[in-house]
Amino acid sequence: MGIFSRLGRRSSSPQEWTQLWELLTPLGGTTTPDAVDRWSRWARELPEERLTTAADQLRQAYDVLDTEKHGRALGVEPFSGIDRPFARLRFLRVLDGVILAGPDAVERVADAPELVRGYDTVHLLDPELALGDASPAHVNLARLLDEARVLRGTLARSVEELRGAPAVEAWVAMSKLDFSSATNLWTTSRRWPTVRSAKGPRRQRFALEDPEVAWIDVDASMLCGDGSEDVEPDHGHHDCWVAAGHAATLEVYRALGGAAGAQHELAHRHVVVEAMPADEVTGDGKSAPDVGPDALLVFVELGLSDLEQTVVDPQARVALLVRRTAERLSRAALPWSGPNREALVALASGARS
Repeated sequence: MGIFSRLGRRSSSPQEWTQLWELLTPLGGTTTPDAVDRWSRWARELPEERLTTAADQLRQAYDVLDTEKHGRALGVEPFSGIDRPFARLRFLRVLDGVILAGPDAVERVADAPELVRGYDTVHLLDPELALGDASPAHVNLARLLDEARVLRGTLARSVEELRGAPAVEAWVAMSKLDFSSATNLWTTSRRWPTVRSAKGPRRQRFALEDPEVAWIDVDASMLCGDGSEDVEPDHGHHDCWVAAGHAATLEVYRALGGAAGAQHELAHRHVVVEAMPADEVTGDGKSAPDVGPDALLVFVELGLSDLEQTVVDPQARVALLVRRTAERLSRAALPWSGPNREALVALASGARS
């Protein structure tokens, strides 16, 4: 009896997912940047109904491949329990390799999880590499299909290049992807019984930890809402602040020691710095951010004045976000080491490597 029947989910077989296989064929079995760029430009011209149907079939593929048995069967860095990080993004790339191999591969690996080892050829990435927009950690089939739907009929190269309110809506849609428990459904999936049965705090910590994900995220998407900037697209940079947020994240992360630095002294906390217009900050925007002793996910609001929001030059935006982020973090009640606190003070003063 196949896994489809055991799960009671067999509304169709992989051989019947013709829209998905037709859609993936132009990728040529790979998700290299060049292949993805060509595919994205082609796919965004397709009818929305076709993309939606393929996305639903992709969800079914993940349903039968994204299980604890498959996670434990990996040859490199397998899932071995709730108390150590599991590279979920890398696991998702392994599953994508199975799906790109076609319907026969999906059927075989679904029924025999140990066969997933034959597709376990992707590398574990340092978070510094994973911070890039074109990083393999961020290029998975679920995102590609969703982005193609969001970008239909536009000339933007990516979601971040859309202007104004649509950019914010698209970014929110992207952040809520829930195609599989390998990304963000670990706390409810019956296919991961060890995770599901764990106590709340342990499960939350496990959900936040991924060795390919940096401990900090400077989220500047809230600054992209009004579309009032007069920057021409051919200037070679994003109109939206999201790209500056990514660059600032990387700079602060490196300054505080990278993977060997603040990740450990913060006791596995993940810090999200939310850059927003100053009049939308809930507090006074100046006092030290409150950090509960047991909080694993820490949100720090960063309010930018009207004048600061008029900055257009990409590098000036990055410098502004780095300086202001460092100011806020240096006052947060987080267990910084002496060297890292000094690094934050230096960044806040405008010193950059």
